[in-house]
Amino acid sequence: FAKTNMIILPDPSIHGIYLASPKPKHYISYWKQDRKFDFLGPLARKGFYDELKYTTKQSLKKENGLDPNKTTILILAGGEWINKSQDYIDMLGYAFDPEKYEFVFVCGKNERFRQEMERQYQDVNFKFLGWMDDVQMNRVLRSGDCGLCFSTGSAVITESGICKLPLYIIDTLG
Repeated sequence: FAKTNMIILPDPSIHGIYLASPKPKHYISYWKQDRKFDFLGPLARKGFYDELKYTTKQSLKKENGLDPNKTTILILAGGEWINKSQDYIDMLGYAFDPEKYEFVFVCGKNERFRQEMERQYQDVNFKFLGWMDDVQMNRVLRSGDCGLCFSTGSAVITESGICKLPLYIIDTLG
């Protein structure tokens, strides 16, 4: 039917198999392979591809100051989105066993929220992290056991996928 066939290749580690024969007339890629590709740029920031070396989750937790013996749940919503977590923060702090779960809020550039919540919840099993570069963010995402986020339109979803961090979207949960 079609005069033009193409394959979109979002990630080399997952979609490299599509380079096998029979080959389409056109590849659209988020990663650069050769001249046959229309390069759209990477899906995530560079640090997420440079830091793919294997390290155990427990050692990453220790490196990031997290408890390796607890389930680490990352709250991912930098900037103004982190303010939405206030609707759930009391439930998270008091409904989950602090001996089993650790909640880590990635606040991004929202220093006001981070400082205010650190003061307010200093006796609860919460950690509040500020702004991080690509490499630091990659390591934190890889150290988490799962993530909660409040928006599906952000890069954090792609970055979490690269780091193999399962995500739950809070707004769609009952």
